[in-house]
Amino acid sequence: MGLHLTIIAGETSGDLLGARLIASLRRQVSDIALSGVGGIEMTKAGIQSVFPMEDIAVMGLQQILPRLKLIYQRIDETVESIIQSNTDAVVFIDSPEFAVRVAKRLRRLRPDLPMIKYGAPTVWGWRPGRAKAIKPYYNLILALLPFEPRVYQYLNGSECRYVGHPAVANLPNGEHVNEFKNKYNITEEEQVLALLPGSRVSEVNRLNAPFLETVSLLEDKKQRLRVFIPAVPHIRDKIEASLKQKASTLDGFQITLIEGEGDKLGLFGCATAALAASGTVSLELALAGVPSVIGYDIDRWMAYFVMRMAKTPSVVMPNLILDKPVVPEFLLHRCTPEKLSAALQPLLDETSEDRLNQIEAFKSLKDIMSIETGDPSSETASQILDFLS
Repeated sequence: MGLHLTIIAGETSGDLLGARLIASLRRQVSDIALSGVGGIEMTKAGIQSVFPMEDIAVMGLQQILPRLKLIYQRIDETVESIIQSNTDAVVFIDSPEFAVRVAKRLRRLRPDLPMIKYGAPTVWGWRPGRAKAIKPYYNLILALLPFEPRVYQYLNGSECRYVGHPAVANLPNGEHVNEFKNKYNITEEEQVLALLPGSRVSEVNRLNAPFLETVSLLEDKKQRLRVFIPAVPHIRDKIEASLKQKASTLDGFQITLIEGEGDKLGLFGCATAALAASGTVSLELALAGVPSVIGYDIDRWMAYFVMRMAKTPSVVMPNLILDKPVVPEFLLHRCTPEKLSAALQPLLDETSEDRLNQIEAFKSLKDIMSIETGDPSSETASQILDFLS
């Protein structure tokens, strides 16, 4: 009998990671069965999700509390499906709080079951005690950032291996750019602004309004500025509603919603600048060489807790990896349209020092994050199989 792996993802970014991992596993193992929880991409890759992934793609107390009963129900269902499947190992991607609750129950029910966390839970920014707390549940942690194995070793956490970040192997090329420009009739005289308010409902609810108001303050740019917003299906209606609400202040701006990985890569390949939520996208933009401004806001109770526990000067991945404040970030009460637009304006000037400094700093990122095999998804699959052999 072949290998049976269960893969659990709880967010859009994790769903894409899971789909790429599935493809790599199938290339390396001829007889493999896969099950678990995922979204659109993992479904396309052949996994029948135990329940809709969107049920657990939540963040912040205001969104979690109303869904608490449903989330615990989904934890129960996940554990039950894994026990019934008699899987050989479980790979958890993102959603660290959901994942560790499932892992705790599984450790009691199947003590010898190998459990792997793909994407290291953050212990370097805040909650360093988490490294020891999760050690009994995860046999192996596969890190996306190059400094994370050192941090886990220092904190006496689980074994942690760097497998590379998928963004390094998924950069825009000339074909992406040409297809995007032709599809949306972008001329050489026009500038392109990528607007990325996040992939979670809670992020979009908080960032849509200030991000769109930021665009409205770029009044002097609107005649030659094209604004594109990547919108995954479960948040598209919320972005469309915000655009209708802000229609009067955005009059004259060309704003287009796009979907799919091809369009996203095309956008990143030809973007003059970007305004984005904090998260993986900041690293994707930096690796693509796009000068960016990062804004982020969360509910006040969560903000109070995070600020008290924070142990790092930045939440922006390129800043942490490069160990300097390259990308301006505006968090919580500082995430205002006025501050965001003031930082964004110079990035739309082709000759500004702010823009050129970011582009120059981003050149070293790819070298820092590269791995010998070149493909992070294949490396991840190899490390999983090596650990289980």
